[in-house]
Formats: sequence, structure tokens, C-alpha cells
Amino acid sequence: MLIEVILSTGGTIAMTKETAPGGAAMTLCAANLAAAVPRLADFAEVEALDVLAKPSADVTLADIAAIAVAATAAAKTGAGMVITHGTDTLEESAFSLSVLAQVDMQIVFTSAMRRPDQPSADGPANFLAASRVAISPASRGKGIRAVAGDEIHAGPLIRKAHSFRPHAARNI
Repeated sequence: MLIEVILSTGGTIAMTKETAPGGAAMTLCAANLAAAVPRLADFAEVEALDVLAKPSADVTLADIAAIAVAATAAAKTGAGMVITHGTDTLEESAFSLSVLAQVDMQIVFTSAMRRPDQPSADGPANFLAASRVAISPASRGKGIRAVAGDEIHAGPLIRKAHSFRPHAARNI
């Protein structure tokens, strides 16, 4: 069975428990996220690592560098990598990793527009699709990718086009 590395950095995909009207807490780690994905265990053994736990609007350049370091180190252990991330700064992180993380392993970012405790949560489906792309032999050598809303995007070219729609990402 293939080993898939999961790096969790936070974002809506990892938030639950409304703390105040319109607010939520970062409560899900990489292992929680992987465990919530139906059928992931059917095709991959998961190595779950937590890098950050913050809303992506709070991600700094130092945080992006930490994600790159963690991704580069983890790239030696698996067949593919999924990085869970918030949508607000996913484009900056994906672009930066395309420069900073020069690895053979396929790296795929994924995110969610709806929290796991909300109706029609999109995180598990996005995570599963990203996992399939990450370990697919056809993905090797294609560079950083971002998968959400049943779409595969070139990581360095992605941008958030909508602030509320599940299909929020577009390539520029």
C-alpha cells in the first residue's frame, strides 16, 4: 500500500465548534482530518503531521517557510503529499512551495469553504480528491497542485476568486 503524507496547517478544513457568532476554533489535526475521509484507507497508508494550526489569513512568510521545510523533509517518506490549508492564503503558499520545495514527490494543496460541522461540508471530498491526485503516478513531475471542488489546479497559478462558493479557486 502506498504511503501518503498529510501536512496540516489549519484553515476552515480544520475548524469546528462555533466560538462566537461567525467564529470557529482550530480543533482538527492532520490525523483527525485523515480519519474523517471516507475510503482513504482503501488506497493509502497515512502519515499525518501537524505543521501549523491557524486561519490562513494569519499565515506569515515565516509560516510558509516552515511549511516548505516540513514538506521537503516529509517528501522522503511517501508516495505523495497533501497539505491542508486555508483558502485565504493558499495561493501564496502554493506559489512559494513551487520555488522552495524542490522535491520529486507530488505535493497537492487542498482546502474547504465550509467547516466540517456545517451542512454540505466540502473538506472530506476535497481531501479525498487531493489524495488521489497526490499518489497518482500520472501526477509525478507536474509541480505543485491544488485540488478543491473536483478541480485540479496548477498551484503557482491558483487564485481565490470567490469568498463563499465551494468552487472558490480559479487559475489565472
